Order: sequence, then C-alpha cells, then structure tokens
Amino acid sequence: MAAAPQAPASHATPPSEPAAASASPSSPTPPPQASDDAAAVSDGAGGAEPADGGAAQNTLAFGAEHEAPSPHALLAQWYKRYPQAFFKGHTRPLKTGIHLDLCACEPWPEKLVRRALACYVHLPRYLKSVREGARRVDLQGADSDVVSAEEAKHAKRQLEALQKKQQVKETRQRADKLDRKIGELLAKHGRRDA
Repeated sequence: MAAAPQAPASHATPPSEPAAASASPSSPTPPPQASDDAAAVSDGAGGAEPADGGAAQNTLAFGAEHEAPSPHALLAQWYKRYPQAFFKGHTRPLKTGIHLDLCACEPWPEKLVRRALACYVHLPRYLKSVREGARRVDLQGADSDVVSAEEAKHAKRQLEALQKKQQVKETRQRADKLDRKIGELLAKHGRRDA
C-alpha cells in the first residue's frame, strides 16, 4: 500500500486497462475526456502520434464498449467541456489550427473532430462573428490571433451562400405547400362538380 503514492500520476491506470473500467455500471457515462494514459501514448517514443494512428488512444480512454459519437453529439459535449471556446449565444472566432488542439485533447479520430468542428464553424452566428480585427480564442478562452481581412471576406461569402441556400429551401417549401393545397382544393371541388 505504501508504494502506490510513489507511482507517477500518468501511470495511475495501467495501459492494458480502459480508463472507463473503474466507473460503476449504474452511474451515468461521463463525457469523453482524454486520459493521462492516452496522452502518455501519444507523447511516447519520439512521435506525437502512436504507431497505430490513434486507435490505442481510443481504446485506452473508452474501451471496446464505447462507440464514437456523431459530430453533432461531440459538439454538444464540447459546449460543456470547453465553455470558454464554444458558445451557444454570442460567439467568438476560434483560434486558427484549433483542430490540432482538439485532436491532442480528444480521444476521437481527427476526421470526427474535424466534422464536429465544421458543424460549429458553419453556423450563421459563428460566420457573423468572423469580422476583421476580431480576436480569436483558444480552448481555454484566452485571446489568440486576429481575424484577417481575407478571412472575414471568406466568412461573409460563406454566410451569404448559406443564407441564399436557406432562401431557396424556404421558397421550395412554400411552393410545395401551395401545390399541395391547390391539389387538395381541385380534388375537393372536382368531386362536387361530378
């Protein structure tokens, strides 16, 4: 028992055991978080990424019984885990290259992290926040780089395209509703005339 306090904190859970194994089955599943073991695997042996491309990191953090969330579900977790970076109300632009920070902190594959991040950065409120001179934030909410004029123009073009797409969709929905109504009226009046 006396030897346990001397063990380094990063080796508290042996790499062969999933970090989630200590949770009781009746307790709710905690939001996914990178474990110290996962960080140790990704920092070890002369590289920033394990030889298996991150699969060991997923296994260490969650075990085989956990499946990857959808991009929208992962984003919902980020709203809780990184409240200083991901906002549901007033939004601030995210640091350039924040996907690399997220990949380092999250146990999920880079493709899933990028998809969840795309869900956020394509929101109209996010695109509106990307204005020239606006300060970007990192995961902890600290100021980072500044939005350039070209980045602001790109965000404005994306927002305009998104708004145009929404208008087309709404116009199509109104036309479909009107066609349905006309069809119902013609069917109703056509039966009475016969």
